[in-house]
Amino acid sequence: MIQLEHGALLLLLLLPPMRTIALAAQNSNTNDEHIHRGNVKYDWKSALLNHDSYVTHNDQYDDNQHHYNDDENSSTSSVASHSSSSSSMLMTTDAVEPSDCKAGGYYNVITGRCELCGRTCGEYQDEVGTFHCKTATLESCGAHNMVPARNLNATSLEEACKEVLLGTYYRNSYEQCYPVHACGGTACGAYQDETKQTSCKVATLDACGPNRIPSIYLDGPAISLDNVCQTVGKGEYYITQDNCYSIHNCTGCGAYQDELGQTECKMASLEDCGPYQVPNMILEDDNSVSLRDACHPVPKGNFFQNSSEACYPVQPCVGCGAYQNETMQTRCHTATVKSCGADRVPQLVASDESGGIGAVHLQDA
Repeated sequence: MIQLEHGALLLLLLLPPMRTIALAAQNSNTNDEHIHRGNVKYDWKSALLNHDSYVTHNDQYDDNQHHYNDDENSSTSSVASHSSSSSSMLMTTDAVEPSDCKAGGYYNVITGRCELCGRTCGEYQDEVGTFHCKTATLESCGAHNMVPARNLNATSLEEACKEVLLGTYYRNSYEQCYPVHACGGTACGAYQDETKQTSCKVATLDACGPNRIPSIYLDGPAISLDNVCQTVGKGEYYITQDNCYSIHNCTGCGAYQDELGQTECKMASLEDCGPYQVPNMILEDDNSVSLRDACHPVPKGNFFQNSSEACYPVQPCVGCGAYQNETMQTRCHTATVKSCGADRVPQLVASDESGGIGAVHLQDA
C-alpha cells in the first residue's frame, strides 16, 4: 500500500471522481507539500480549494469534441508510467488561460480548455476570453430574415443563423434547430413568395386564374404563383391526377382543341370535316389545334374505308386497272379491256414513291 504524506489522502477523497489526478507519492522521509502538474508545481492545499483547474490525463486534443488550443500556448501532455517500485506519479495538463480562447469558443472551467461554440442550436461567440457561448434566437436572427442554425466555431450572430429565402419555409422546432425546406418538388401548387415563413402557400384553380392550373414545380424552390401555375393551351386538355392536375395533348381519331383551359378534347366527325375530307388519326406530337388539323382529305387516286373504328383510313388505288378520278370515294374504279379501248389493255397500277397516290385517270390504268 502506498503511503501518502500529510493531507494528500484527503485530496484524493475530496477530488471529483470525473478527474484522473496523478499525485506525487513521496517517501516517508519527504516533507514536500507540493504536487506536480506537468512541468508546473502546485500547492496541494490550494488545489483542495481550486480543484476545477485540473485536467484529466485523458484530455488530449479531440476534434470530435470540438476542443482547440493555440499552438504557442499548448503543451504536450504526458503521463509517467509507474510500477510498484516507483514512488512518483505525474499529473497530465494542457494549461491555457481564458484569454487564450478566441472568438468562436469559450473557456471551460471544468476541463481548463478552450472549446468551440456551435455544438447546439444557435450557439456563437463574438468575443475572446469568455466563459460561455452566446445563443441566437428567432428574435435576434429575425432582423436578417434568418433562424438559428448549428454552425461550429460561429464567431458572429450572422454565422449562428441561416436564411429562410423565397421559395422555402422553416419548421418551428428548436429541438430540430429550425430545419429549412424548399417549397415545390413534391406538393401540388406549393410556393412561397415571402421570406422567413413557417409553411408554403398553395395555389388553387381560382388563384391561378383563367386557363391555368396548379402544378408541381420541379426546377428548384418555387418563389411565385407563376412558378406553379401552368397554362392549358390549344391542342391540350387537363385532368385531375394524383392530388394535382396534369396536362395532356389531344390524341385519337379526329381529336383537336381550339380553346384554352379545357378539360377534354373535341372530336371531329365525317359531317364536321365536310366535303372531300375524313377525320384524321391524331398522334401525341401532332398538336391538333383546329378542325382542319383533325381532318384529312381524300384526293383523286385514293379511296377511304368508311369505318370510325379504323378512323377512316385513306389508301391509294393500286392493282390491275385500278384508278379513281373523283374525290371522297369509298372505292376505286377498275379499267377493263372494253373501257381501255382499241389496242389497249388494263395495266398493273402501283402507288407513287410516297405510297400516297394511285392512278387518277383511266388512261393511267
